[in-house]
Amino acid sequence: MAWALTVAAIYLVRAANGNDYARVCFAGSVPDGADPAPQDPVILDCLWLTRDEAARRPRSSAVLACLDDHLGGRRLPLGCATHLLEDR
Repeated sequence: MAWALTVAAIYLVRAANGNDYARVCFAGSVPDGADPAPQDPVILDCLWLTRDEAARRPRSSAVLACLDDHLGGRRLPLGCATHLLEDR
């Protein structure tokens, strides 16, 4: 079974450090037998949290917005998150 991904929303975030970020909320399911471990060496851990558990571990305000949008049924076509344009 292939990984099934959707996009719940795209957020533009102005962080406390003054930087602007685009956060894409991907949602999906892990196929049976797949190892849900980080594939990127800079990601230290892969946690599976409920919304309430995530709320007790504050990060960006976009994290809870992302969870709420996904749990509320928001979905966008996966293709809306395919291009990164770098003009700097």
